[in-house]
Amino acid sequence: MPKTLLSIDSTTITVGKTRLRWAIYHGERSGIKLHVSFTNETAMPLQVVETTGLKHDGPVRENLEDARFILVCDRAYFSIEKVDRYLQENNILSCV
Repeated sequence: MPKTLLSIDSTTITVGKTRLRWAIYHGERSGIKLHVSFTNETAMPLQVVETTGLKHDGPVRENLEDARFILVCDRAYFSIEKVDRYLQENNILSCV
């Protein structure tokens, strides 16, 4: 492969509502979400972005992307606009 893989995923850490008043999550809980890019080659995190637990994964993807790697992530980070832009920039015909 021309580049190594960069895996991206997130995990939500929840606590009682009074512990993180600025990060209300659901009901009586508060929470933060850690979005991590992980290099498979070095087995080390490359970057970590912290958000509140309710933040959707998709917009955070742009902060974790790195042109040196092939991005591997689940569908929560997927963007149709990103795929369309890639196809257009690389003159690839898409199947519609």
